[in-house]
Amino acid sequence: MVRLIGIILNAIAFFSERKAAALAFRIFCYPGRAKMNDSQKQFLTRGLKFYFDFGPNRIARYEWGYGNKIIVLVHGWKSHTARWKPLIESLDPSVYKIIAVDAPSQGFSSGAQLNIPKYGEVLNHILLPHRKIHAVIGHSLGAMAVLHTFYEYDLPYPQKVILLATASRLTEFMKGFQKMTGFKKELIEAMDLVIKKKFGVGMAYFDILKYAQGIRLTSLIIHDTSDRISSYKHAVELSMKLEGSQLILTEGLNHKLKGEYVQGLIHEFMHKKSGTGVSSSAKDLMGYVKV
Repeated sequence: MVRLIGIILNAIAFFSERKAAALAFRIFCYPGRAKMNDSQKQFLTRGLKFYFDFGPNRIARYEWGYGNKIIVLVHGWKSHTARWKPLIESLDPSVYKIIAVDAPSQGFSSGAQLNIPKYGEVLNHILLPHRKIHAVIGHSLGAMAVLHTFYEYDLPYPQKVILLATASRLTEFMKGFQKMTGFKKELIEAMDLVIKKKFGVGMAYFDILKYAQGIRLTSLIIHDTSDRISSYKHAVELSMKLEGSQLILTEGLNHKLKGEYVQGLIHEFMHKKSGTGVSSSAKDLMGYVKV
């Protein structure tokens, strides 16, 4: 099926490269929906659920807790708010107010397309009313969207940001998409023109290293050395560019980065006073870094 997409795009490109590129970008931005089990659905009913209009879409937003410290959770590609269930359940509702959102086309939000600019607009809408946020936590594409949002919009920085298995740059993912489908490489240049026309900037703009040069965030970057979706080497590069960041590399947790160990690192970082340095576990793991 994936290779068939490449064959169809190449056939269309024979007559119109522009139309093939536009279709390729639409396919690229189609994540599909992750299934939700009964336990996850039940969990979401225990929080407050709201909807707000975003262009033609309705976006699902959730809240748990009533504390003074606001935490915003941002999931990744083909995911949903319920992926945060273990973390949310571990947070004291009397201390924290947790806000989460289903990205466009994900979870209970409507739509079929998801991209970084669209996700950034949604996050800006979520973050803008809150002048003081304790922490923003993002996973995968959600982590990249967090960096994009603080780079793109004039928002007050949260006290802390936690980036889990962050995606890196659009150009790299586009090359992977091309190899997976088999459409001709020339279409990537045509897709860059489509993106420039749609967003006013090309693919190279959407890059975590570019974002890092324009913002300063007290942040914890966690990435697994066995992550096959987004290489940990990008996390190493990001930690060198993003002022105020700390890096922890894990082993054997893969891209999802779920489990009590990561949850413990998140709690430790949120409770730690800014500027106290990396934890001993982070220092131990630094030895794995080879760029």
